[in-house]
Amino acid sequence: MLEFAKEKVDNADLPNVTFQTMDGMDLQVGDNTMDRAACSFGLMLFPDRHKGFTELGRVLRPGGKAMVSGWAGPDKFEGFAIFLNAIQRAFPDFPNPDSPPTCILLSRFRKFQTAGGSREV
Repeated sequence: MLEFAKEKVDNADLPNVTFQTMDGMDLQVGDNTMDRAACSFGLMLFPDRHKGFTELGRVLRPGGKAMVSGWAGPDKFEGFAIFLNAIQRAFPDFPNPDSPPTCILLSRFRKFQTAGGSREV
């Protein structure tokens, strides 16, 4: 996904856009250093979601914007059901998730992000 995104950015000549892979619960980026951040289908899988939200809020500049996406379980989101089925066909011993990931509404994002003293974004 990152290689695809890098290619798109390079083709659009956007020199101020960068991509980095790192632990979302321990971002190796200074406070208030990002204007925009995105986490697609990641935060919902973090062992400590609160830490992930706190880190995201920490690195955003005041007025910065974050995009966080997730999905519901296979019973509510066909795309996840197809993905899970493909994984289980390729890896028959792959267990069903104990608790399927769920979407987090903006209100819950703000609750996670602001609990623990970090500022609201």
